[in-house]
Amino acid sequence: MFTFHATPYDITASGFYFKDYDDYKKNYDLHLPVEEYEIQFIDGPSDYGQKVLDNFPLEQAIEMLETQEELDIAKVCYVLDMGIQLGNDPTDAVRYAQDNIIIIGNRWPNATMCSEKELVADSVLEEFFPDIANMLEERNLDSYFDTERFIEHSTDGNIEKFNDEWCYVEVMR
Repeated sequence: MFTFHATPYDITASGFYFKDYDDYKKNYDLHLPVEEYEIQFIDGPSDYGQKVLDNFPLEQAIEMLETQEELDIAKVCYVLDMGIQLGNDPTDAVRYAQDNIIIIGNRWPNATMCSEKELVADSVLEEFFPDIANMLEERNLDSYFDTERFIEHSTDGNIEKFNDEWCYVEVMR
């Protein structure tokens, strides 16, 4: 369940809380003649509510938050943060994000010998450059090899925080 607030630009008018688009329309009609509101994301099971509201028409934004997987919403917001224009249709935006973002996460969540970021780098090296990964492991050179830097210079992605976890993220354009 989501909670939003419509804050009027007119400081003499009062705003209202709403839960979905139908609730918004009902309250909007009750608060006429106020015509313009800033829509604020107050609460809900998404970390990306305000970003979605700021980038898509209200009805479609609420529908996206209610129906899409959190990971897909996170991917869309990641693409938006990169400055890629996705248009006004959240469905097209989700499809673009699903088709064009590669995410590789930490495959060893219980390992404690090094940082999660290093483990993600090792996962990416094994995924994209298995011969190099095997050679480094066979010769015990992996501790001397800067895997993160190699990945940054040899791939089109980066190792970074995505959805609160270290991941390799690549956007294919």
